[in-house]
Amino acid sequence: MDPFIHEMTRDGVMAARATRWKARALNSYAHRGQLERLLPGVYGKVGAADTLDGKLQAVRAYGDDLVVTRHHAAALTWWPEVECPSTWRLACPRAVEPGYDLVVEQRLIPPPLLTKHQGCWLTAPALTVLDLIPEFDADVVYLALRRRAVTVEQLQKAMALTPRRRGNRRRREILAETASAPWSHLEREAHRHLREAGLTGWRSNHRVDVGQTHYYIDAAFLEEKVGVELDGFEFPSSRDAFERGRARDADLAAVGWLMVHFTAETASDIGKVLPGLLATRRQQLGLPPLGPG
Repeated sequence: MDPFIHEMTRDGVMAARATRWKARALNSYAHRGQLERLLPGVYGKVGAADTLDGKLQAVRAYGDDLVVTRHHAAALTWWPEVECPSTWRLACPRAVEPGYDLVVEQRLIPPPLLTKHQGCWLTAPALTVLDLIPEFDADVVYLALRRRAVTVEQLQKAMALTPRRRGNRRRREILAETASAPWSHLEREAHRHLREAGLTGWRSNHRVDVGQTHYYIDAAFLEEKVGVELDGFEFPSSRDAFERGRARDADLAAVGWLMVHFTAETASDIGKVLPGLLATRRQQLGLPPLGPG
């Protein structure tokens, strides 16, 4: 094999348009099975496109204005275990149809919503989350918030930069429901009960450091140091979760936090239980009583 082509394709790919004097040789090596045509005019080792990174190199070589979107963008940035379809979804401001399991939507992505991975353009996590809402609904938002891949503000900005898209009505509904940054359906419902009870002064998923351990309290009343935890039941891991939860409560109690637990069945009692508990806690801590409202 030509030494230059061998070196270029040993750990990467080679585009015929970038090395026109080698185009005939590249095609010949592909015909003989020494190389593989990964995309039109893009060549690499046989099987190079079977990996995420290999396919990404091929996409970058095919066109530097192509943007990877949806599942594969998520897999390459913040959700590595997402199940990706065999077909890659991309965006491009020009009309292209490369084939090879690539579907390209003619779409201009605003620059603030772009990021790069190994030199290839991808949608930034906030736009990727919005793109995946039609498939995963609010669950993808909870997951991205829980992993701290995005913030509510970033999602809102991405929404504002991509108006008049099909599915935006549902996206707006979900962003309104997740304005307090819940990490689950149960947290969203608890936040709703807190608001309906007129309770203020709390922060969702507040981080508390105990030694070298970091805990996140579902809803934390900072002045009173009262933490609200929402418990789900997950058999068969419920015993382990129970033990971890008790150890967690003990650690938080050691630094002054009073933890109160609710479940999906008892979350509706938040508005009945917390006002009195917070009033008593303020009295115990020597804090002035809260005024009406």
